[in-house]
Amino acid sequence: MSTPWGSFPKDVVPSARLAALTGAGNQVGTHIAAHKVYFALALEVNFVTREVEMGMSFLQDRTKLSRPMLGKATSALEAAGVLKVDRDGYRNRYTQLMNAPNSFRQVPRFATRQALQMKLSRGISVLAAWKLYPVLLYLRNGQTGDALATHETLQRYSHVRPEHVSAGVSQLVEWGLVRHRPTESNRNGHPSFVYRLAGTFSGMVQDVVPATPVLKPSKVPF
Repeated sequence: MSTPWGSFPKDVVPSARLAALTGAGNQVGTHIAAHKVYFALALEVNFVTREVEMGMSFLQDRTKLSRPMLGKATSALEAAGVLKVDRDGYRNRYTQLMNAPNSFRQVPRFATRQALQMKLSRGISVLAAWKLYPVLLYLRNGQTGDALATHETLQRYSHVRPEHVSAGVSQLVEWGLVRHRPTESNRNGHPSFVYRLAGTFSGMVQDVVPATPVLKPSKVPF
């Protein structure tokens, strides 16, 4: 039965396998592409087998990446140990690795698909956003669309440099994936935020935030 969300293995985040794609060595564009490919596949993967067969044209259309960049992206995901690729010309079989039974995180189809269509393939803030997104999905409360986290927590899980966390969050807000508001500071004095993720999770429906910026992140009310 079709669902309004895809998924990825939960252990991908705490293992830091995705977080290892930091853009080091002039690989920012490749690692942005890798995250986009990972999410595009997550939206289509079979929940039981964790596999999906996909033509290159379809994947290219979903990610707005060139075929050479798709090749670099999938190779980076393979090297990170989060994806297995069985290649067969222009149609490949992709398998999510690090899978455990009933241990996955949901990815809202509509909101994520919209974000993947944006032709943004460079810039530290863009990479930071794609690295932060799986962390927020991982931290999401299973009964709501909210994730509670400090910048320190986001940085620890994502390996995004502290000075780039805010810029990454700003990108997610502009793409319509997240809204957020501050809460009281935690005991260590680090300000925490409630991040409300757009989309549908396990039968609960939330309004999808328009994919155009309206207010700056610090001023977004909800």
